[in-house]
Amino acid sequence: MGAVTSLLYGAEDPSIAGMVLDSAFSNLYNLMMELVDVYKIRLPKFTVKMAVQYMRRVIEKKAKFDIMKLNCILVAPKTFIPVLFGHASDEKFIQPRHSDLISESYAGDKNIIKFDGDHNSSRPQFFYDSVSIFFYNVRTL
Repeated sequence: MGAVTSLLYGAEDPSIAGMVLDSAFSNLYNLMMELVDVYKIRLPKFTVKMAVQYMRRVIEKKAKFDIMKLNCILVAPKTFIPVLFGHASDEKFIQPRHSDLISESYAGDKNIIKFDGDHNSSRPQFFYDSVSIFFYNVRTL
């Protein structure tokens, strides 16, 4: 959720020098529906959709926030902050194509790094090195 929060905030604050987005999802609703399939939840799709709509109403009422608006594909074309995407290639929780979709529509300078592992794997040293180089370069712009 941190990657998506950063992207949504970055769309509103162009003064940010750069962002690293690790395992970002493109659209929360689509992610929820994918997770039903990944974790083989044996409920009819309409039941899952009803449950999502219920959660949406409860969250909207309590937090004044619409979970259906968590759609990075809509903000990416309006965001120009340099970004480095990172995503584990064996990710099942948030599939790598989510970062690909955001990257394809992203308006600013971007780079994407994929590495072995899954959502909870330790990130390889080359990714941390790339992050360091990225931040060094964006601070000198």
